[in-house]
Amino acid sequence: THMQNNNSSTLLHHNPAGLTWQNNWLTADYQFLGDAIRERRGYDLKDSFDGYLTTSDYVSNFSMHGLHQAGLVYNRQMDDINLAGAVAFIPLTTFDYNYEEEVRGSQSFDDGEFGIKDPIVGFHVMESEGTLYTLSIGGAIGKDIDKLGKFSVGFALNRILDSEIKHSIHADTIDYDEDYLSSVETYSNKADTNSDTYFTLGLNFPLLHGLFCAIAFESSAEIQTDGSASVLYNNVIGLPGYEYGTNSLYYVKPEKFRIGLKLIPRKKVPMVLSVEYESINSSDKLAEANLEDVTVWKFGFEYMTVHSVPLRAGLIFRESAFKPLYPESIFTFGTGKKFGNITVDISGQFTVLGTYGYVDLFPVDGDIRPEKDRVNESRFESRLTLTYGF
Repeated sequence: THMQNNNSSTLLHHNPAGLTWQNNWLTADYQFLGDAIRERRGYDLKDSFDGYLTTSDYVSNFSMHGLHQAGLVYNRQMDDINLAGAVAFIPLTTFDYNYEEEVRGSQSFDDGEFGIKDPIVGFHVMESEGTLYTLSIGGAIGKDIDKLGKFSVGFALNRILDSEIKHSIHADTIDYDEDYLSSVETYSNKADTNSDTYFTLGLNFPLLHGLFCAIAFESSAEIQTDGSASVLYNNVIGLPGYEYGTNSLYYVKPEKFRIGLKLIPRKKVPMVLSVEYESINSSDKLAEANLEDVTVWKFGFEYMTVHSVPLRAGLIFRESAFKPLYPESIFTFGTGKKFGNITVDISGQFTVLGTYGYVDLFPVDGDIRPEKDRVNESRFESRLTLTYGF
């Protein structure tokens, strides 16, 4: 629930009105975001020995990626008026992806010697690399309303910086065998993206004593390479298709609307309860891909222990923009500790994306197999935040 409880420069993306929450005149923050993804691909097979259907995975990939973020928040108190400004370097999205598939042949031995029945003849490899970063700047103004709390409004401009996206496909051959290796041609391309700008609006206000409301809006943005790009849609699987050899890119950052409520029961109970509703509109910009608008619900709480160590946990329920994919249930957790002027926060979230069908990424001529693979994905994301208050 970043929109209501974050106090770093990340608020420029989520809710710039929250910049007035800082107690220091200047705050510097650094964040490291780690992402670990487990991907398994397989299909149903018949067990020749026992004569029943079983499941088999022919790919099991585990990849890790890291992103960096940094920013400054300035805060000034003038009687009952609070002014704040911030600048930050924030990652928007990443195209980092690694896929490696073992290719095994078959071999028999008639001389009575032991050997490997299905030796590895090579690897099918797909890799992409590149991240879109934003340079964000914004400000907020707040005013205390009696004893209820603070009313604040904020605005931020987010400039998506030029970037380079690399993409490659190749087959690493150990023992070339045309019966088992894909005929997909090796290629390596890179695409230079153009920049674009979008804005974020935020509003915070108290409803009752201990009950607060937050509203935020993000405009959309489009990133495109110099070459033309078309949206590929596979009607068989109901998901985006894939085109080998293309060096074009078309990325849409969707329009988002958020509204949230935060409850602080009593001062004697060091607890915060939050709920947020988020609407993500992608269908207008990407109608060719049969995208649907997405609804996200977020629930979170924080409890401050007697040792001033917060315990945080939450649940995110996120619909999918594609009908064949199941909604996501994401579990979140976190804690932190203050050491003088330095505050350290750590958090994480875990999600299982469920099972869905997708075509073979490296088709082999004459291969007898089901039309679609069974894909299982799970993701773990972590965040380390270091904040220094002057």
